[in-house]
Amino acid sequence: MFTAIEQEKNYQAIINQIKTAIIQGELPLGTQLPPERELVQMLGVSRSSIREALKALEVQGIVESRQGGGYFVVNHILESMNNSLSLFFMLQGCTVEDLIQLRMTLEFGALRMVIQNSTDEEIAELGEFLQRYVNSDPIEEREKHDLDFHTELVKMSHNPLFVYLLNAMMFMYEQNVNYSNQVVEDKDMMEETIDIHVRLYDAIRARDYTRAERVLTEHFDFTKDDLDRQTVYFFPQEQTE
Repeated sequence: MFTAIEQEKNYQAIINQIKTAIIQGELPLGTQLPPERELVQMLGVSRSSIREALKALEVQGIVESRQGGGYFVVNHILESMNNSLSLFFMLQGCTVEDLIQLRMTLEFGALRMVIQNSTDEEIAELGEFLQRYVNSDPIEEREKHDLDFHTELVKMSHNPLFVYLLNAMMFMYEQNVNYSNQVVEDKDMMEETIDIHVRLYDAIRARDYTRAERVLTEHFDFTKDDLDRQTVYFFPQEQTE
């Protein structure tokens, strides 16, 4: 499972080998890693390198130290990767269009699973999120309930990878929802936007994917002006340079 390390940075090579062993199924969830002294012998590295690698893996939510029991493989990755895509979005220089395309991929994928697999009770709960959105005021409250409606839609897919992506991009997801609402307010189109949400929910409740897909497409049908306005909200510093 593990091989001796030569030239690569010791701690990074250790991390890579442990991750590879997990991905290949050699270290299932809950498995206890070999003691430090055994890892030192197996990998041919110092104990300090082993400790550095294990601490890094713990920060990433992949292993955890248990008092008197050593390190175990865990799955706390969702918490540790919070907003990792949001950071990538900003550092990579992504655009609002990039973010909206990702949102569309996520929500359209979730939509089909929600219609096919959700219980009537779950769909009724989504309706409660909708009602809070419809009845909300001022804009700050409406933005919150709009975000809740869309994130609940994704969570209702019961796909852990969708939820992982949602968590990894939550900051930018929330910003996109908020700025979309601000653009809608700027253009005095709130009634039309609320109507889209109501029609989307009605289609979900009727389990009519074709109609729901059409309404969600309408929801994401931003004009160039809409995108330009959102871009100004997202990157106000660039407008003053």
